[in-house]
Amino acid sequence: SFIEGNSLSNIFPGYKARYASLIKDALSGNAVIAGMGGAKTNHLINVLDMDLYPFTPKYVVVDGIANETSFESWKNNMDYIIQEI
Repeated sequence: SFIEGNSLSNIFPGYKARYASLIKDALSGNAVIAGMGGAKTNHLINVLDMDLYPFTPKYVVVDGIANETSFESWKNNMDYIIQEI
């Protein structure tokens, strides 16, 4: 998981090795990291009012496909999310 996972454990152990933490550190804390492991794109749509709309981000990274069960559902949801961004 981008938010909770640690794909760099062989280099940096622990919380600071998470991709989300590395991005936040690289941007001097000027980042909003939102999400949760196990979420599907329909969940992302349901929390746009909390995770996206209050902010005016310069960049947005959307990471979500691993938990989906249908490509068609993922594609439709991602199209909607991208339009909202």
